[in-house]
Amino acid sequence: MRAIPVSSDGPASDNRVILGSDMALSPATSGKTLGKYSGKYSVKAKVNVVLGSFFACALAFAVACGAGCDRQTPGTSEVGPAAPSAAPPELKLVGIDTAILTAREKGELRTLATELMSPCADVPVPVAQCINEKRACGKCVAAANFLVKGVRKGLARDDIQTKYKSRFDPASVKELPIDGSPVMGTEKAPVTLTEFADFECPGCKAMMPVVDKVLKANEGKVKLVYKFVVLPFHAHARVAAEAALAAREQGKFWEMHHQLFENQDALDNRDLERYAKAIGLDVTKFRNEFKLDRVASQIERDAKLAEKAGVVGTPTLFVNGRQFMPLVAEDAEAELNEAIASELPEGTSTAPTHSAAPPGAGSAGSAAPKKPAGKGK
Repeated sequence: MRAIPVSSDGPASDNRVILGSDMALSPATSGKTLGKYSGKYSVKAKVNVVLGSFFACALAFAVACGAGCDRQTPGTSEVGPAAPSAAPPELKLVGIDTAILTAREKGELRTLATELMSPCADVPVPVAQCINEKRACGKCVAAANFLVKGVRKGLARDDIQTKYKSRFDPASVKELPIDGSPVMGTEKAPVTLTEFADFECPGCKAMMPVVDKVLKANEGKVKLVYKFVVLPFHAHARVAAEAALAAREQGKFWEMHHQLFENQDALDNRDLERYAKAIGLDVTKFRNEFKLDRVASQIERDAKLAEKAGVVGTPTLFVNGRQFMPLVAEDAEAELNEAIASELPEGTSTAPTHSAAPPGAGSAGSAAPKKPAGKGK
């Protein structure tokens, strides 16, 4: 999920959620050069003004005058500036609170809501029309509120458009098969949250408790699918991924998953065996399971899928195949809940559940979670 171009290699105590904070051009197995994201790039265009020849100027002048150019008659006054055009009427969106917006923000909202199309492919009209005509698209209200929040937060129009299309455009959905990956949650949950992460990525560690809370709030409605990304500048990323998959062979992937993130600065082989023992694994079997072909093949499949899906940094989240890009990083948890709610079938309650913990997982700093049901879950 990448939205905030901030380096994630800051102090471990920085718990901000930073999506896409560890950046790469492609997964390690693609053979391409990978490197950290180094900030925003800008391209300065140079405009060269070229003067035409005397004859070209004379011809242009003649054509202009012939088309209505009139010389000023002596004694007449200069033509004054044109009267300012009337401001466009305020856009009304039925049921959407826009009272908090300034006049400028309302102008931005008008532009966005009348240009961006509704989230429903079978309702090919702008968001404003979808709202005001009460078209049969249940996602239009969420889409309009998303735009209101974007302009209220002061985001640039292009940024809002990009994030809107990622969240709501039907064409933005990526096909992300589970393909043997570890899954947490109810198999038949209507929403699939897919996370591409690297165990040595600080941003991924910060995301873990956020995802735990979201799973807890949406228990029974969403399942988490974990996909492995091994960034080449993380020396222990590969062995950590292998350790998690080896633990999966004994039915304890999520327990190891949490151990690895909670102890991200200690991931050498001796540390991994210590974590295996702490969560109750047979350490001898654990060592042997590192070498299984299916462990390596899972990592390679995920790397190819990440490249195909356009993943360029970790963590990257997808909600039912739509890349999650929060409008602002500080609101990532709330916006992730909103993104999940917008994907639920109509009539599904969006009220949070109140279980003691996410299914099969604990939060950062907690004891190892209970063993999830079924091997590889």
